[in-house]
Amino acid sequence: MGIFRAIGIAHRTTWRSPLLYVLVVGATQVLLVLLTIPVIRLLYQLVLVETGLGSIAYDRISQVLRNPLADIALLVIAVVAVIAILGEMVTLFVLASHHQDGEATALRLVLRQVWGTIKKLAHPQGLLMIVYLILLLPLGQLWIDVDLDKEGRSTPIRQRGAEQEPVHKPDLQRSSAGDHLPECLAPTIATDLLAPTASPWLAAVGLSAFQIGAFVITALLTIMIVQSLTAMLRDWLRRLNEDHRQTPAVISHSELSYVTARREHVLWGLAALVIAVAFTSTAVLNHQTMVNLVDSEQTQVLAHRGFIQGGVETTLPALQAAAKAGADRVEFDVMETKDGKFVVMHDTNLRRLTGKNLNVKDLTQDELTKITVRAGGMEAKIPSLEEWIQLSIQLNLPQLLEIKLHGGESPDLVPRCSPCLIGPE
Repeated sequence: MGIFRAIGIAHRTTWRSPLLYVLVVGATQVLLVLLTIPVIRLLYQLVLVETGLGSIAYDRISQVLRNPLADIALLVIAVVAVIAILGEMVTLFVLASHHQDGEATALRLVLRQVWGTIKKLAHPQGLLMIVYLILLLPLGQLWIDVDLDKEGRSTPIRQRGAEQEPVHKPDLQRSSAGDHLPECLAPTIATDLLAPTASPWLAAVGLSAFQIGAFVITALLTIMIVQSLTAMLRDWLRRLNEDHRQTPAVISHSELSYVTARREHVLWGLAALVIAVAFTSTAVLNHQTMVNLVDSEQTQVLAHRGFIQGGVETTLPALQAAAKAGADRVEFDVMETKDGKFVVMHDTNLRRLTGKNLNVKDLTQDELTKITVRAGGMEAKIPSLEEWIQLSIQLNLPQLLEIKLHGGESPDLVPRCSPCLIGPE
């Protein structure tokens, strides 16, 4: 079977009753949010606390793997994630197989077949997916960070002439998405001029419609892919040699018999109820977000690790380039050195910017500040925290500090670092 024929079968099968599939995807996502993600987040935070890291990056994975408790937690995270992924995808594949046979669908039967399929997939080869997910953790980071103290790891720095205001800022390195904002926000801009009090609600309703619409479109695309793969697999099974078949391959793309008029009405009613509840809930939440944005201080532009078009990240040329580009504040990372001092550096290992397999925690401040970092055809020396602060004071450019952890910090890290951050009043 060719891919276009498989897509045709997927299209016909899916669009006979798309509501059922969207509701199934929605139900599995709700279960994922309520059950799986909280467990994964809790276990991931346990890993961070146990290893003393703020997040898991590729240059720190070896440090994590050396901790037995962290290894067990990562393994459990991967197992939970694999079960969740398999549960959702197997459910869709079982439904697709039923519907392409034109069979009636019973919840109990589907659940029984899903469980049976997952048990068959509990094979030693499944360990490969677990290893894959563990390696994927540094990329996603599961939206989790860990605070060094109750105030958090990000600390605005007081400087001469700098106002102390909350930081709600877009990233200077990631501003291209704003090119089309005027067109997207035209209705809200209109209400800002004509009826300002209605703007938060209009923005919330528009955002909710976009979120729900994106979910429905994504769900239908996922279903189409599952249906196409199911059609191709069933065609392959039909042509498979009899000696390799465990069960008879029954291939049918007949008209569906499970979509009765009554069931169609029930599905429409249930879908309308779910969409109404989802839309109302997200609109209320989004409205509160919009109100908070209106009440907050004016948004500022944040230069992430300086302005990297003008210098290597977290170096003095990048700081100067951020000031020249008009940034309102610069975000930078600080790490403790072997001798208890501080340098401005994001990575715990210097391989990415220097090509040398050196760890920040194994070098003194004097050794680190003599090392040259390179990126984008530019180069500069690693700055000490004192050098960074002095230049930011000269530029009259407020800063946003993030303390990066490498696992070898002294217990009094924050008290010793704090005096360095206060510029002259």
